[in-house]
Amino acid sequence: QGDDSDVLRIDRAREVTLTVDGERCELMTHAGTIDQLLSEAGVSLTGRDSVWQDGSPVSMAGRLEPRREVVPRLLDGQPREDAIHLEVRRAVVVTVIEQDREIETTTSRPTVAQALREAGIVIGPGDRVTPAVDALIESDARIEVRHAMAVTLALPDDHLVVYSFAKTVGDVLAEAGVVLPEGAFVDPPAETPLSAGLAVRVIQLSSSKEIEREFIESRSVYRSDPNLGPGQTRTEPGHDGVLVRRYQVSYVNGEEAARELIEEYFDPEPADTVIYYP
Repeated sequence: QGDDSDVLRIDRAREVTLTVDGERCELMTHAGTIDQLLSEAGVSLTGRDSVWQDGSPVSMAGRLEPRREVVPRLLDGQPREDAIHLEVRRAVVVTVIEQDREIETTTSRPTVAQALREAGIVIGPGDRVTPAVDALIESDARIEVRHAMAVTLALPDDHLVVYSFAKTVGDVLAEAGVVLPEGAFVDPPAETPLSAGLAVRVIQLSSSKEIEREFIESRSVYRSDPNLGPGQTRTEPGHDGVLVRRYQVSYVNGEEAARELIEEYFDPEPADTVIYYP
């Protein structure tokens, strides 16, 4: 004959610290999700209001549980999870001025960078944001975003992309510390207004004179001489010659671009060897 026994199950309530509109309260709850807890507490969210747990945003449908890194503590000798800390952040109105457009939006994100990301505004290299991206958001804040222009600089010995608010090509070269060497010029010209995606080339021109020598071999030629007797010959020796060509050579960024012949002469001029016969 078996003994009848009663099973007693204890479902402990969770300890939750909830901060709403600057007021903090401690709750004991059996809610399984964050939205169930807020409903129990009579807290409603609108628009871009958000819920944060231990400094990170959480989903309303998320389970009500401590973050994984929280270590259990002992209560009456039994393991018990640490209290859950939740904060409801109300969305505030902010105005974003991006280049020439102005938009009004709402956010409950804590920093300027997070608010801009939520609004779909991408901050790129060299962009200027006021107040700074790590500044805390305040109600009715005005955030100004100015996007830098990406400019490609093709230098004689380098290639780089810079991000600038300069007005002209000359200004961006000065910002980048580019000094034009003697004989160099800029394409487009330095006074050209800067625009996004512009490619600027610094072209180094140089020239030199080159000498080319071609050796001309002397020939042997035969001529008659009525003054010679039968079987006699007479030879006037010649010599080889050199044809000299002088060129003006132009270079662009160290590469030959043009070659012009400016002078051509013999030094010495070749002379044939003449062999006379009767």
